[in-house]
Formats: sequence, C-alpha cells, structure tokens
Amino acid sequence: MLQEMAYVYEVYRERSFSKAAKNLYISQPALSTYVKRVENQIGQKIFDRNVTPIELTEAGRAYINTAEKILTDEKDLIRYLNDLSDMKTGTITIGGTHFYSSYLLPPIIKEFKRRFPGIQVQVVEGDSVSLYERIKEHPIDLIMDGGTVKESAYEMVPFIEETVLLCVPQENPINQKLRKYQMTAKDVYENRYQLSKMPAVPLKCFSEELFVLMKPGHDLYARGVEICEKAGFVPRSSMRLSQMMTAYNFCSQGLGVTFATDLLVKMQPGNSHLVFYRIGDPRSKRPVFLAYRKGAYMTKSMASFIDIARKQLFLDPQQSFL
Repeated sequence: MLQEMAYVYEVYRERSFSKAAKNLYISQPALSTYVKRVENQIGQKIFDRNVTPIELTEAGRAYINTAEKILTDEKDLIRYLNDLSDMKTGTITIGGTHFYSSYLLPPIIKEFKRRFPGIQVQVVEGDSVSLYERIKEHPIDLIMDGGTVKESAYEMVPFIEETVLLCVPQENPINQKLRKYQMTAKDVYENRYQLSKMPAVPLKCFSEELFVLMKPGHDLYARGVEICEKAGFVPRSSMRLSQMMTAYNFCSQGLGVTFATDLLVKMQPGNSHLVFYRIGDPRSKRPVFLAYRKGAYMTKSMASFIDIARKQLFLDPQQSFL
C-alpha cells in the first residue's frame, strides 16, 4: 500500500507519468498499472488525464492530502528507528544551492563522515525555490541557504552573516565617476567594506544600468529590488537567473551589474574583471542558515550535523542541538 501511495504521490509531484516513472526507475506502463490499481481500490479517479499537465480530481486531492500525512509519518518513523541504531546506520539528506554546496558544505560533510561513517550523506543541489518545494515533500532533512525563510513553515538555525555587495564590470564607464567608492576583490577579501570609513555607493547612480537579477522567489531577488526601490528606482533587468554564482559570472563577462555576497567574492579571489561597491542599506546583511520543516522529527543525525556546522563555521560550540 505504501509503495503504491508513494508512486501515486510521485506522479502528482511531477504532474507527469513519464517523468515520475523515470524518477522511480520503473516503466511508464508499470506505473500506470499501479495507479489504476489504486483508483480501482478507492473507486474514484485520482488524476484527470484529459488535460496537460495532468491534474488532480476532487477525490485525488483528498487522496494526496492523506498520502502526505502518511508518508510524513512513515519518514519520521524511519528517522526514529535510525536513531535507535545510535547513529551506526541511517541516511541524512542535505540540500543546498550550488554556491553553498560547492564551498560551505564539503568540509562540514567531511567532518560528519569522519565521526559517523555508517551514516550515508546525500546532497541535493538546486536553487532556493526548488529546494523548499522538495523539503515540503519530505526528501530533504536540512537546507543550507542564505536570507530568510517562511517562519510559519520552517525552523532556521543561523550560523554566519554575509554582506550583499554591488558587482559592476570593470569596463563599465560608470566606474569613472565613482572611484572613491570602489573596491577590488582583494579589498573584499581583506574586509574593507566593513570599515566605517568605507563609504556606501549612492545606488541611485545605477538607475539606468541593466541588472542581472535572480528569479522572483529568491531572497536575493527580493532583497536587491527592495534595496533599489529604497534608493529611488526600480532595477531594469537584462536577465533573471536561478543561481547567484551564475549571475556573478555573467556580470564578470560584462553582461550587466548584479548583487552578490562577500562570501562568494572571497571564494573566487583575484577577479580583476569586476569592481565592487558597499551598499549602505541594512538589508545588505543576511544570515546563512540551516533550515528544516517546522514540526519535523529532529534526528540525532540532523542535530549532529547542525553542531558540526556550527563548529566548522566558528560559532559558539557551547550551544548544542544534541
């Protein structure tokens, strides 16, 4: 029953039999047979197959609502049983955007694996929007992200604070009249933007520039737009992307100005193609955190991972989640 329910739920999640079958590593005809069997058991159609993408029927919505509760309880049970093994076996799934997965997660995972070699660590990469969609469907235990989350749905464990900077291609003529505000990548690496004597750039000067922005739904998109609006203009966007690293690299090729964090700049030192500017708005400060579903069972693996992340990122080791 639970397997068939999981199959039906995957079809609902993907809105496609073919995509769901690929994810489940079974053939599409076999998946269709499983779904029809469930529909025969409940005496109702779950999916309206006459529209593309497929949609839930009224009975299907009721089935999925119940399935979500049952599958959540099943995963919490598995987590609890894994805890009984005293962390000798089990699995933890960590989500992260490409930047955090590339630079912050590896040393944390290395130390976790050293301490708990029997626990399998799975990493899911994606943009923030897709990761939070995934965690609602239960496959991800913790997400490393920056900015804010919906407090009603997620618990947030902050670690460090990062600073949003304005990045501008070096060849952009606007740099000529803003020399006293400019910083190089070396200046960022040496934290010059944190000095009180370092002036914040008058952001209104960039009101006619084209911005490479994140897509709506991302914290850095909302944060960047709000910062610009407070400065008196709405940013004109040349393109909207899903990853901060991609926007940063596009900017370095002269494709527009963008917002990026000091952590990203420090992880890619020596970029001579960009000029950086400090932003005076308090919204240029944002936390980096691990998030998990509010009300989710906190396993020993999750608590241990959070504690290791806290120590790796040089936070107070006395505040433990164990």
